[in-house]
Amino acid sequence: MPRYFDVDGRPQYLVGTNYWPGNRANRMWSDWDPARYAADIAHMARLGLRVYRVFLQTADFTPTHGNVDPRMLARLDELLAISLAHGVKVMPTLFVGPASGIDWDFPWRHGRDLYTDPQALQIERRYVQTLARRYRDHPALFGWILTNEISVWGATSPQKAQAWAAAMYQNIREAGDAHLVGTGDGARSEAKKNYDGFRTEWIYPYVDYFGCHLYNYYDYANGDNDALRWSYAHSGQVKYVSIGKPVFVEEFGSSTTLDSEENQAGFYRNVLFGTLINGACGAMPWGLSDFGELEDRVPYTYYINELHYGMLRSDGSEKPAAREMARFARIAQRLDLTRFRLDPPRAAIVVPSRLIADYPHDRLDRFLEYRVLQTSFTLAKTGGCDVGFVRERPDPYFFDSSPLPEEAFDFSPYRLLILPNTWAMLTGTWRQLHDYAAAGGTVYVSFSGRRGGLHCQIFESLFGARHQLRYGISDLPRRSAVTLRFIRPLVGFGEGEEIVCPVAGTPPDTAYLPLETTTAEVIAVDDEGRPALIVNRIGQGRVVLVTYPLEYYAFWTPDGNTTTALDSLYLALRELAGIRPPADCANRFIETGTFTSVDGAEQLVVLVNHAWTTEEGPLRLGGTATNWETGEPLAEPAISLPPKEAAVLHVVTKG
Repeated sequence: MPRYFDVDGRPQYLVGTNYWPGNRANRMWSDWDPARYAADIAHMARLGLRVYRVFLQTADFTPTHGNVDPRMLARLDELLAISLAHGVKVMPTLFVGPASGIDWDFPWRHGRDLYTDPQALQIERRYVQTLARRYRDHPALFGWILTNEISVWGATSPQKAQAWAAAMYQNIREAGDAHLVGTGDGARSEAKKNYDGFRTEWIYPYVDYFGCHLYNYYDYANGDNDALRWSYAHSGQVKYVSIGKPVFVEEFGSSTTLDSEENQAGFYRNVLFGTLINGACGAMPWGLSDFGELEDRVPYTYYINELHYGMLRSDGSEKPAAREMARFARIAQRLDLTRFRLDPPRAAIVVPSRLIADYPHDRLDRFLEYRVLQTSFTLAKTGGCDVGFVRERPDPYFFDSSPLPEEAFDFSPYRLLILPNTWAMLTGTWRQLHDYAAAGGTVYVSFSGRRGGLHCQIFESLFGARHQLRYGISDLPRRSAVTLRFIRPLVGFGEGEEIVCPVAGTPPDTAYLPLETTTAEVIAVDDEGRPALIVNRIGQGRVVLVTYPLEYYAFWTPDGNTTTALDSLYLALRELAGIRPPADCANRFIETGTFTSVDGAEQLVVLVNHAWTTEEGPLRLGGTATNWETGEPLAEPAISLPPKEAAVLHVVTKG
């Protein structure tokens, strides 16, 4: 279940912004302008924003040997007083090196390792404790953010990141400060290539929430141009790191250098409403204001897109995105999370433990593995299947999972488990999946040709087939596309119907799995008549095996999430598993999320159009509906949404 921040004594979805003043940016402390900051914070309050993140430039606050500059403390005192007067809380970021396209060094570092060097750690501890002691009781302080993506600049191992996060977290607690603490690393260990320091599972005991940062043009997929997968990227990341603590969309945004103002507003709607129904506890865009006054200053002279990330223009006027923030803030303020609970997913994608622990000789491409998981997430969503993530429990010899909550590894709440593009799980996991199916669950596995094939010690008993793999040799498709032709009906597919998917990617990952069935039933065959989709019944449940890496193909196919129709397979899996969502829209581009009242008498149904075109479709609702924002009754059970638009329906359920 989602976790939320406590705001004014009740759980609330928190809406705020990242903040550097448009006329100062990172020089806000050295070139102090409190009148401008007061005007900006007043504007935040008018938009309904409840919190902002501010950046304590390390070179200003600790200019020499970590001694905190008293002038900076006095200025932070003043900023907090201004914020308190306007009723807006503050989340200061403590260590600010990388920011806006430049990696500012710390004056006292002198090449030392920030995570292990004794002198560097002593300076860091003194700095953190000074601030924690001074502000531990300040009513304007909402929480501390340790860094701004520090491992982009000083990359580290998960062991070092864990030890550092533990030290900083404990320093704050030892100072008597009970405020929330996040690391500010971006919760994106797998989402960014060669970025594997602050892994979610490793730092779990030393944060009070996980903060996601995601930017497409350099951060998500290095050239991934799938509009639908990008539309679900923030929601997918929220679901991925939802393991027992609040998940905050700590940074998101788009620059109107690279995005029209109307499209920026659509993107805001997409992220805000999408992450709301996927379990986030709040969101803050980057950022409040454009920096048009600073175009002659580094880094904006060369990193031009950073000039126009604001929801306010340089003259202070509001872009359409600001109006979207104000609209969403009103909805978030009205949403009573003590009465309404987000309905949980009944399906989950299984995260291989190889993305958590480092097993010897794995040579794992975490970036690719994560992207395929997110492709599967998108296909499930467009197939009308609300889906979360559940982890395979790592081998304890390589990772101690005991600090993590049991829910992170618990298969039992789900009726469907999805293992896309799978080449290996732990031996115990394969047996766990066998028992899960025998007890009535549905397991879906698609093949991956990586590392020679499917590493499963109980292959025949699990899949009802014998593989025909040849050691060291990949069986590669000879056609440019693979066709799955159904020879027996499957929910939603009649005999003779087909799914066609281009073969994309590089060998051996593109390989298929040759096999002959024993107890499994062949449901679909490929172009050569070989088994392509088989179903093996085990006890009360079943295991579905696809012999091609469909999700891998979809990732490498331009707009593969919309052109391959693989989402129809995920819809079939949903139906096969007996999952019936509380509300549904028969349009692949419209996502549905439902908050149900504690007494079951009401629902808030949130609908998000993920397309750049107007989309419409019939709705299946549990009662009579009105538009929650306008109060207008829904004339018929159908919806039409403009591009990237969202709507909230209030449904009085049938008794």
